[in-house]
Amino acid sequence: MVPSSRAAARPDRVHTLKLPSPIEVTLHARSGAPQRICTRQRWREVAEGLDSWLVETEWWRPLPVRRRYFQLLLADGAAFTLFQDLLDDQWYAQAA
Repeated sequence: MVPSSRAAARPDRVHTLKLPSPIEVTLHARSGAPQRICTRQRWREVAEGLDSWLVETEWWRPLPVRRRYFQLLLADGAAFTLFQDLLDDQWYAQAA
């Protein structure tokens, strides 16, 4: 059996969503993949692209979602995920 879910909602247990933040990206001339990213007014070099994928969803809504995601390994050893919004051609850091 599942316990009753009729308990009142508690505001102290509600968490806000972490929204993606806009970033600047320099692309590799040949591959078009991110080569450098600017976070907190500091440029960081990309050591390796680990993965990339395309998300196309909610096509039936007035504002569909079309994003190209990249998971990167930066030169300082940090892992970083970002995406390009393919509808407005802007780049965003994916909130962790």
